[in-house]
Amino acid sequence: SEGKGFVIEYDVKHPFFRTAKDAVKDYPLFHKVAYRDEKIADFWRNPFYLFAVKKADWSFENEWRMIKKGTDCDHVEGTSNEELFLCDVKTGMIHSIIFGYSYNETAIKKDIENMISFDPTIQFNQAKINLNTDRIEIMGLSR
Repeated sequence: SEGKGFVIEYDVKHPFFRTAKDAVKDYPLFHKVAYRDEKIADFWRNPFYLFAVKKADWSFENEWRMIKKGTDCDHVEGTSNEELFLCDVKTGMIHSIIFGYSYNETAIKKDIENMISFDPTIQFNQAKINLNTDRIEIMGLSR
């Protein structure tokens, strides 16, 4: 949206994003999406494939996905045919927020203030365009 948006960087070490496979080690729930046009032989018998693979045209996204059990969610909305499982953001889940280079300056101050009241550990940054290199750089914001 022309630099007017924001990015949320989650802390993947937070327990919400991990699962215990055994008593010794926990594992991340994130999985990198594979991009390919050919289908596997048992495509319709492997529902995980539907979440883990996209057409090659989408490879520019470099997407990662996370799958959790519906019972791990905080809210369920909708009908029994079309349920939406929602999880509340908890303290410690957000590592940083990067505001776009055209994000409203007044809104940044207000948004930082609101986020700090939710979780004072969140770091704040803003994307800036370097006119010498025509590249986007990420700059830290003071509170």
